[in-house]
Amino acid sequence: MIIESGETIKYYWLKGPMSLIIEKGSVEINGAFFQNGEHIVIHSSRSYTAKVFPGTKLTATLGNESVFTEASPEEAIVYEEWTKKADTLTESCSGNQCTILLLGDVDSGKTSFATMISNTYVRKGRIPYLIDADPGQNTIGLPGFLSSVKFKLKSIWPKDVGWDKLYFLGKLSPAGVEKEVIAGILKLAKSAHNSLIVIDTDGWVFGPAGEAYKYKIVNSLMPDYTVIIGDIGEKLKRLVVGESEVISLRPPPRRAMRSREERRLLKSDKMIKLLEKGNARSFGLCDTPIIAEGKIINYSICLGKNAKRIQERSDELKVSIEESISSISNGKICALMGPDGWVKGAGVVIGIKGSDELLVKTDYGGEVKAIQIGYIRLNDDLTLVEDQQRGEKIGNRAKAGRRLYAD
Repeated sequence: MIIESGETIKYYWLKGPMSLIIEKGSVEINGAFFQNGEHIVIHSSRSYTAKVFPGTKLTATLGNESVFTEASPEEAIVYEEWTKKADTLTESCSGNQCTILLLGDVDSGKTSFATMISNTYVRKGRIPYLIDADPGQNTIGLPGFLSSVKFKLKSIWPKDVGWDKLYFLGKLSPAGVEKEVIAGILKLAKSAHNSLIVIDTDGWVFGPAGEAYKYKIVNSLMPDYTVIIGDIGEKLKRLVVGESEVISLRPPPRRAMRSREERRLLKSDKMIKLLEKGNARSFGLCDTPIIAEGKIINYSICLGKNAKRIQERSDELKVSIEESISSISNGKICALMGPDGWVKGAGVVIGIKGSDELLVKTDYGGEVKAIQIGYIRLNDDLTLVEDQQRGEKIGNRAKAGRRLYAD
């Protein structure tokens, strides 16, 4: 399929999978400019508005369910609103330190605008840090992790960029672990060393708990700008005003909505690839601290064989091997911590060797100070599920938050 723009700027709505080759001229997508000879890949389930400049000729190769059509006037207007706002924000953040936080509902376009801001920075010769603070439908990192990357090169989808740092949460939903998410964002932001920071968040913005959670992020982080895409509710807006400069944007009129199956595949895709190139590693349960489901595990075999002595220990140490193994069962996603306290790699528990060795499949081969294990498990059918915490009561807060990640 050959597209020629003629003598005017044209806007197109694209939905993957497809590939584009710029034969001549230039195309802008998500704030990234592509010119003669460059190749663009648009992944399945992703959609974009493309701005095609005069005198441009491009070749499009479409896949199943791809869409390449002229954008509506409203879509073109919204795209220009976004590009102008991205330009204004990056100009306003003219110093060496600036934080931009994005809030919005599920599939509102937060990741696209975060990418547009990052691309605009890069085009101006600056390097931002992009933080992905969505543990369930994350783009940069792995499921159950928060992540950050030094955004050095243009990209229309940060999934292709990879990550520099990971923070282990161990859950797919922020519900019930809001404080841990905020701690992770603050740690990742601190590691950026007073740089230009763009933070993409999850879509839990409605309901009393969701509103309180997002306000706590703003209140803890105190970003220079909070960009609100679409509707987030008046209460949350009123809370944010005064603590951060608020920028409101319309969401794109037309967006590719992911199916349940696409969401499942996106969640497990990176973990599956990790397993494919990973190797089995063995860690001594008595030598390597194991933090499972938020608690440091103390195995009876490591405390000595004397059962009476174990009984005399405090309740915190009365943990049998059998009880502990249930929290580190096969398929559990884990984080391998380096000597500096940062996650250096991720893995999947594949078994217990004997009674005192933990087997993990991972692509990380470096030094491990400790291992963190959460509630996420990779099933035999290669889908990810989140186990319910022992004794956890599923209240309205958890239900509301988990609905974002139920599929």
